[in-house]
Amino acid sequence: MRTLDDLKTMHARVRQEGIKGFRIVTHGNAWSVYFADPEGNRVELFVDTPWHTPQPFAEPFDIEAPVDAILAETEAICRKRPGFMSRAEWREAQVARMA
Repeated sequence: MRTLDDLKTMHARVRQEGIKGFRIVTHGNAWSVYFADPEGNRVELFVDTPWHTPQPFAEPFDIEAPVDAILAETEAICRKRPGFMSRAEWREAQVARMA
């Protein structure tokens, strides 16, 4: 998905279709919504965040909260973790590492 608003909209749409049993988490570097499709296959919808934090990491968040609140909460969580940086800084470091 392209934006957090898109993820929120898709979550609401899937929920309206009767899907239940969501797992909604931030991985710090992405916000993810997991659920089973009608055949039982696991589906993940996600959007990248502007930050990087080492993995594995998963923390529940309220997808029905306003976008600004989700952004602020996710950034605050990530800033407390060792290895936090912006996605741009992380990409620059990876390019330098591979050069």
